[in-house]
Order: sequence, then structure tokens, then C-alpha cells
Amino acid sequence: MANLLVNLVGSEAPEFKGIKEWFNSPPLTIKKLKGKIVMLDFWTYSCINCIRTLPHLKELDKKYSKQGLVVIGVHTPEFEFEKDADNIKKAVEKHGLKYPVVNDPENSTWKLYGNRYWPRQALIDAKGIVRYEHNGEGGYEEIEENIVKLLVEAGKKIPSGMPMVKSHMMTAGITPEIYLGSKRSKGFGNSQVCVPGSCIRFVDLGGHKNDVVYLDGDWEQEPERIHHPTKEKAIVSLKYKASVANAVLSPFSSKSYLAEIFLDGRSLDNENIGKDVVTKEGKSFVKVTKPDLYEIVKIKRHESHELKIVSDSPEFTLYTFTFG
Repeated sequence: MANLLVNLVGSEAPEFKGIKEWFNSPPLTIKKLKGKIVMLDFWTYSCINCIRTLPHLKELDKKYSKQGLVVIGVHTPEFEFEKDADNIKKAVEKHGLKYPVVNDPENSTWKLYGNRYWPRQALIDAKGIVRYEHNGEGGYEEIEENIVKLLVEAGKKIPSGMPMVKSHMMTAGITPEIYLGSKRSKGFGNSQVCVPGSCIRFVDLGGHKNDVVYLDGDWEQEPERIHHPTKEKAIVSLKYKASVANAVLSPFSSKSYLAEIFLDGRSLDNENIGKDVVTKEGKSFVKVTKPDLYEIVKIKRHESHELKIVSDSPEFTLYTFTFG
């Protein structure tokens, strides 16, 4: 049955289902949480939209937990590696999440709430009824207004003069998320060619279009990712528009590797280097140690640039590009 986006407002909140692990809390139930205001945040740790939402959720948790708000992160994986409990635990620690987080590895609770997107929030009142839902980033003032409304309904006193969470303004026109696995890829700008003994070689002749990925070297495409299987040099090129460029990278097995980064044909410097990139002897590299979202480029304005990621490691594996 197709997983349709369902509006549950006014309905009894479904109970947690298929949860494998709880982080920061013993197991909880919707039934036992009656009397509290519960906010469920459906997220996954390699999703840049989800990550940008986390600071606001942490602030809401800090402001209203003493008044009866319980924030619960429902971690629902987009990729297979995000089902791993150890990876989720590291992400929870990395982002400083103090509220409960659950591992929903088979999307069981996600499906009960009719989700199709990350992130998505659901507010549940003190009687266990879903009263509000929100999709995507932003809308933080509206979310907070609904939290306060439900807390007051439940007889909680909200201190006056508490500043509202500031809304995150999205900028139109930036490059959208680009998937590289066959399941959701829109294709590459160049086709593979056959060479003796191989039909997985791509040749990049240049002339790149915006928002289209170009490959050079030997590549294998799997449902969720692309993988460079040889020790010869391979290149991924992309012209994009944004201020921040991220890539979901991973080792193919378990060995870490280095990938060199170029922006408009040059190594990164202090004006454009992302937080996960290091420089050495005038060159810029990202060290990929685990499957995760890596911030590659960060500049002050939304601008058009061409990014190249280069490596000769047979561990070189790439899932998506995301932008901000």
C-alpha cells in the first residue's frame, strides 16, 4: 500500500511501533505520556533539512520541558546505514540532543503517522489527540504558538515575556537536493562507455550544465549510492547555486579515505571552506571516516560555483548532494 501523506489532526495519536532502541530515555508510550504535550519530530541524521531544524527543537525543549512539553525525535532512516543504532547514537551526541530519540529502522511509526517527508512534526495534546502537524523547515513561531496553546489548555502556566523562537527563512533559487543512487537519481550529464574488460567507465568531456552531476572514471550505481570500485582516479563534478554545499559520503566497507575538493578549479581556502574540510600543503581534503553528511563548501552568499570531488580510493562512495 502506498505511503500517503495523512492528516491526523483530530485523531487519536498512534502508539509507537517497531521501535528498536531509545536514546536519552527509557522506553515511553503515547498512553503513558497523557497529561503531557508531546511533539514528535520525524527526522534522519543525514538530512540537511532535518539538521537545520534541530537547534530550534532543542530551544523549544529547553524552554517548555518544565511546563510539560516532551519532545521525542523519531529517527526514521532514508538510507540503510542510518538504521544502525551506533550511527544514530553518534549523531545524537554530535548534535547535542538531550531529549528522547527513538530508532524506527523499518519506518513503522513513520507509516502510522502517514509521513512521506523529512522533517515532519506532530503535536499531541494532553488527552493523546493529534492537534497540529507541520512539514519541512521553518514555521517555528507557528509551532511554538501551538505548543503554548496546548500547554495552557492542559492547565500549565507559561512565564510571561518568554521570547519566541525565530523562524528560519529559506532562500529560493538554490540547487535542490540531488540523489545519486538509481532509486531516485535523475541521471548523469554524461553516459558510461565501454572499454576492454569494463562497461562502467564514464568520460567527462566538460561543458557542464547547472544542477547536473557529471562522472569521470569507473563508477557503479546502486539503488542508494554510487561507488568508485578501482584505485584509479575518479571525479564527481557539479555546478550549483547555494552558500553551503554538503555531500553524504561513506566508506564502501569500513576503511576511511581522503577525497580532494576543488571549487571552480581551485583548492578551498578560508573564504569558502566547509567545516568538514581540512587543508594541507595548499590542498583541501575531506576525510571520510563513516557514513554521514559532510559540509564541503561554505560561503557568505548564495552564488553559482562548480564543485569537484576527486579520489583514487576504492572506498569512495557518494549518496546525495544537499545545499543551503
